[in-house]
Amino acid sequence: MQVIDCGGNVASTVELFKETYPGGREFIIHSFEMDPRLAPYFAAYPDAVFHNPVAVSNKDSFTMSYLETVWFPERSLRKNKDGMMGGGTIFAYDDEKKDNKTGGARNLSRHIRVKTIDFSKWLRENIHEEDYVIFKLDVEGAEYDILQKMVDDGTFHLIDKFYGECHFWHPTGWNEHQRQELLKKIKTIGFTKTYWAGEERTYADFDDLHQSQNQPYPYGIFEMQNFNITRESIVSSEMRLNEVGIPVYYYLPDAIQGRIKTIAQKRKLRIVVPTVIFPPKENGILTWDNYHQHHDVARVPKALRLIDSQLMNSGGILCLDSDFPDSVMISVFLMDYLVEMSQYELVNLDKCF
Repeated sequence: MQVIDCGGNVASTVELFKETYPGGREFIIHSFEMDPRLAPYFAAYPDAVFHNPVAVSNKDSFTMSYLETVWFPERSLRKNKDGMMGGGTIFAYDDEKKDNKTGGARNLSRHIRVKTIDFSKWLRENIHEEDYVIFKLDVEGAEYDILQKMVDDGTFHLIDKFYGECHFWHPTGWNEHQRQELLKKIKTIGFTKTYWAGEERTYADFDDLHQSQNQPYPYGIFEMQNFNITRESIVSSEMRLNEVGIPVYYYLPDAIQGRIKTIAQKRKLRIVVPTVIFPPKENGILTWDNYHQHHDVARVPKALRLIDSQLMNSGGILCLDSDFPDSVMISVFLMDYLVEMSQYELVNLDKCF
């Protein structure tokens, strides 16, 4: 069983598939992404086959790609709003091609030459008819040439399910009539594209594939544990981290209570009190209107701007909640900024105390 992820972006499809798709962890995932800066997002998925920097196309060649600039606090907004594509395109407008400083309206200031592969040919050479294959295509306009080549070559029979997005606003040379005729051809050979948007954490048949279950525990039960259970949790966490070679010196509790101080002192752990916590604990800072309604690459710049505003005067300790879905993307965008744009020195945590 295989997943072919064309347009890997920030590994959002790999994550969504592995975490939510029935049997998703049993599939071999091939993910194609042309932006080399997005490679860190795939580090959490070593079992995925990552093709980077590679652009899927209708031919084996090389082409110019137009990629998004690194986030930084003074970066221009998109339509007066925070937002990022999280990648790029091979179909840029003339102003974006000419401007390698700001990159035009979409901030596509990084112009690099990348390898392209004939995706239809790749299917013939790497997929067997007996394989069960899920195909996801989200490549910012390049999908039409790819799909046409698959129709011409007869390689649709090598896939079993077709997910993706179609984009009409890129300067691809395809008009609306041509795009619709192509989709009709694909439908006549037995395939209809099912919507998939990894950056929005959804696919069209999500609810159809997942039936609701009754919750066995009442809400709040895990917040009312006693001293012994709290101590067990801390010691167990220490042991698991030590098993993988991570020594534990610091402890970051949700709240600094008397029993937490007692346990940490006995364990010789330093309690970390962060300057900035994200997501913030206070109500009203992140709301549906100003944050949660947006998809990943629009939310993250908002988070970074909020973090920057709280740290800019005196610095301090930033705590990202690992259970919060945006934390990985925030950390990578932030590291990009720190390494590429800022003048800060990056040091180990033990040098900060």
